This record gives sequence, structure tokens and C-alpha cells, in this order.
Amino acid sequence: MAWTTPVKRAIGYLITKANDVDVWLDDLAYLKGQTGTVDYESSLESDTDDIDSLGAGARRWRNVFLLRLFTGGRRVIQTWDNVDADMTTTSQQVSAAVTGAGGVIASDGTGQVRLTVDRAQVGTARIDQLVESTGLNNAWTVTQNPSAEFLFGLGTGGVAEERVFIGFRASPAGAIPADTEIQAGLHFDGTNWFAKVSGGAAATNGANFTPDVGWNVLQIIIRSATQVDFFVNGVARGSLTTNLPTGALEWELLHTSVGGGVGLRHLTEGQITLHEETA
Repeated sequence: MAWTTPVKRAIGYLITKANDVDVWLDDLAYLKGQTGTVDYESSLESDTDDIDSLGAGARRWRNVFLLRLFTGGRRVIQTWDNVDADMTTTSQQVSAAVTGAGGVIASDGTGQVRLTVDRAQVGTARIDQLVESTGLNNAWTVTQNPSAEFLFGLGTGGVAEERVFIGFRASPAGAIPADTEIQAGLHFDGTNWFAKVSGGAAATNGANFTPDVGWNVLQIIIRSATQVDFFVNGVARGSLTTNLPTGALEWELLHTSVGGGVGLRHLTEGQITLHEETA
């Protein structure tokens, strides 16, 4: 059935309405969407007024997986408002490191952090999840359906000397994860942008695409051991079902240069939102 634009109605109307099944179903879908109980579907869209409905329109219903009202679970919102200007101590919330020449990590104004590499040098700028010291395990467990949203930006779509990884991996490190490393993330390999998953033996890639110039929203939804969905700016960029990650994962932002070019490249990161359901 094609969704029609829903009409907001009182709950009593929904209970007593019986003579128009299609309208009733659309209103029920709207109500479910408002309470967070509607399941994600790739066809969900929002209308041009950007209200949280299931009506036909120009934009997908962004953040559907984050707007659901979960019963329990864990949610983390990582911002950059309280980090040092040079990211040397990183407020004891994240781990930051640069390797080689030209790598710089710096605060980039309210709510933003910048990872810079020099195209002329071999170098890396990286921020990743800081593991717990004495508290509860803060990894993101595949069987608990973790999801993440990364707000990132690039001046252009990428250059040949540049490499990017944004997402989950089993062991954050200073090198772009290989196909044989457990992961679920967005890659740029110097030519193409694509989603990738790996269970540690081989990898599966999504189709190549070009992100927007400026800000982009990356969403990763891990559905236990059955599927990993990727969206960039609300557009599906891979629903991958083979070579899926397992076990405990950590998030990472990784920006590297292989050298040989001219000029600086900046990867800007805004807020990161992560969630996992109860065990």
C-alpha cells in the first residue's frame, strides 16, 4: 500500500475509526512513528515540511533509528565543546593521536573537531573511543544491535593522497582497517567512497558514491548477525548481509595521507550519537 499523508487524530478516533481501513492504517503508522515503535524500512520518507510522519515527500525520514523510544539500552552523545584547543588531553573522554608528519587534531569551534593531514607527507590524525578504566565495559556489542550517527564534513569529496575511515572496528589503530579486520564503517580509498563490513576473514563493500561537499550525516545500523545498513544523508549506501562483524566494537575517526600531493586536507567531525539495545 502506498502511504498517504497522515492526519493527526486523537487516540479515541483511532480506536473507534472502522470505516476507512487505509486512513486508519496511515494514522496508526503515524502514531507508531511518534512513539518510536515503527520498525525501520528503507522506503520511509518525510514530507517537505519535515514533520515526523510517513507521508510522501522529498526527504527520507532521517534519524528513524535514533528517534525510536527504546526500552532501556545505552546511549552516548559525543561532543567536542569541552576538549582542549590542541586536543592534547581530550577531556579523558576520547583517545587522540597523530603519527608521521603533518597530522594535526584541533578544536574547530563549538561542537566541532578537525583532523588535518598534509598531502605532501605520510601522516595520520585519529580519534577513537577511550576504553573504560574501572567501570562497565563501554564497547558496542554486535548482538545488542548498536547504531551510530556521525556528522562529518570535507571541503571536497576527497583527493588521491587521502584515506578516511569512519565507523566501528574491533581494534582502533593508526592504519585504515584491512579487509581481514572486523569492522563496519565508511571508507575513502583515494578514489571512491563506500561502506564496508568484515567479520575478520573477508570484506563486503557497498556501491561507490560521492558524498556532499560540506556536511554529511553517516548512519550505521548493525542488526545483530544478520545485516548492517548504511545511510549517508538519508540515502541508502549499503544493506550488507555477508562477512558481518561480530563481538565487541569501538568507534573511530581516522584521516590519513599517503604523501605525494600538495596542500592540507581537513576532516571535520561534529556530534557523534551511539546507541545499543539491552542484552
